[in-house]
Amino acid sequence: MEASIWKIHLFGGLSAERAGRVIERFRTQNTGALLGYLAFHLHRAHPREALVEMLWRDAAPETGRHNLSMALSFLRDDLRHSETFPIILATRHMVQLNPALVEVDALEFLALQERVATASAEERVELLTRMTALYQGELMRGYYQDWIMPQVVLLEELYVQSVQSLIQGLDETRQTGEALQAVLEALRHLPLHEGLHLEAMRLLEDDYLGGAGSRGSGRVQFEGLSIKVKPVSLYGQPGQAASAFEPELPEEERVGPEFLLGKKTDLQQRLRAWISIPEEPPAAQTPAGG
Repeated sequence: MEASIWKIHLFGGLSAERAGRVIERFRTQNTGALLGYLAFHLHRAHPREALVEMLWRDAAPETGRHNLSMALSFLRDDLRHSETFPIILATRHMVQLNPALVEVDALEFLALQERVATASAEERVELLTRMTALYQGELMRGYYQDWIMPQVVLLEELYVQSVQSLIQGLDETRQTGEALQAVLEALRHLPLHEGLHLEAMRLLEDDYLGGAGSRGSGRVQFEGLSIKVKPVSLYGQPGQAASAFEPELPEEERVGPEFLLGKKTDLQQRLRAWISIPEEPPAAQTPAGG
């Protein structure tokens, strides 16, 4: 039965996977949006009229109902399981995905988050590791229905909290390398998150891979943050919290952006492998005669 389960991935986009078959493209944009909504609200039945209003609000009522019927037909064909176990549970008035045949990464993420609160210290690290591994980017990237953005914000906040809790648990057991890898992985998904850069700075400054790094490693990450955020004008410079953390090193021991862009050290290679540095935007062109 396990191999027969459809796994719906909502983090980082939308896809469905079963027995080695992966579906990433759906017949229409709204067909995918319908699947994502039904998957995220897996354990609820939804009135057909509410689904029509959400996805085809500008269409005439009869057209909206027809479009919903067509989208459900597309999903039945794409996600066909068997005649005995239908993937879509539908009546004249209500629609639901079959919870017995579907697993959803975002729901597993939320379920693990609930378990963390009552887990032992050892269990917390395991649960948080599984939880953070599930997050592969913002919820349903590429879809823009009204219900999605509040969930994007909530899940991103929960992800950051889980990463920080995981780092704390690993740090307490002196697993500095694993903690550093966890924060660098998080920065792949949220490369402009200042709080995660602060965590990386702290780990690098305190004990980079068991003391193998050089003094001032935190300063390197601080400069890396400056490089990353300045071109896109999100923060301009690292915020007040990052500035307050800046290590006080003698001037001759401080390293700037050229460290990341030039010297071939283990630290430099590790940071560049995990965190891409965006290029400077082209300079504005002044119109001739302007």
